[in-house]
Amino acid sequence: MYRQAQLLDLNGINTRYQARLNARGIFTPLDFFAASLPLLKQQVFRSINGYYWYLRLRGYEIDAVDFGRKSFGNTYALQHQTNDPRELAKLLMKLCEKTGRRPRHANYSAHGVHVAMVFTDLSWWHIGRKFDVPVYTTRDIYIKALRLLNSSGYPKKVRNLAVSVYDLISSTDEQLELFAAPLHKVSEAMDEINDKYGEFVITPALMMDMRDIVVAGQIRTDR
Repeated sequence: MYRQAQLLDLNGINTRYQARLNARGIFTPLDFFAASLPLLKQQVFRSINGYYWYLRLRGYEIDAVDFGRKSFGNTYALQHQTNDPRELAKLLMKLCEKTGRRPRHANYSAHGVHVAMVFTDLSWWHIGRKFDVPVYTTRDIYIKALRLLNSSGYPKKVRNLAVSVYDLISSTDEQLELFAAPLHKVSEAMDEINDKYGEFVITPALMMDMRDIVVAGQIRTDR
């Protein structure tokens, strides 16, 4: 079961907890399962939650609530670790494209955008914001995510970069602005082409010189 899942597929693991787990070298549910109780309790969660998660992962029924889907996200493990704003902006666009396709396929928009970084010294930084107007297109997600990323000040070289969207609403319930509907249709058409012919056949202009990175990069898809 854990082999096919991602960290954010686990009910109760949000992007903040994901950043903590990543900082301790835990990137998949299998990594999570293999982690020791002292590591989870004392270093990751720093509370009784570490013990609860140790039990949950071993099949103990300590929860009675199904929280449902809360977010979509992707994490990128940088092959060339850097804090260059220009390089990170391009990688961020790649993550926003991957992240945006998934809620669009599921017919969701999102009010919240979250960006997280794990640095080479295993410290981390993250920030999330909710917006009045929901995001749907890659462009909308990227504009919000880049604004959040720029607030970090790029203090250290980055090992992992993550983007997620949350506070989901059904796109059918969304009140569209005057020019939003055509942009929605363009995004959906691009998604259909990439689904049919392969990843990143059509890409935003910022990704035009990133084919080697796109092919070789390691992207983790999260919930």
